[in-house]
Amino acid sequence: MFRICGLASTIGGFAMAFTWPICAPFSMAYSEMSVLLGVLSLGTAWTLARGWSLLPVPEEIRLPFEINVSKIIEMYTR
Repeated sequence: MFRICGLASTIGGFAMAFTWPICAPFSMAYSEMSVLLGVLSLGTAWTLARGWSLLPVPEEIRLPFEINVSKIIEMYTR
């Protein structure tokens, strides 16, 4: 899913940046976001294909406490 969307956004963004019939600053302003999101989607697809975690901090480095949602819900529903 990410590969298809990322590839379409990247190719479409590059094509729009160079061939859109509006003067240069506007075509680049609109198409650069498409290229950026396309590359981000391709990077996400590559990360998932490699089996890496998408979490920003690995589990080994997380804080020593975890929020237990079931205990919070139980505390408020008594």
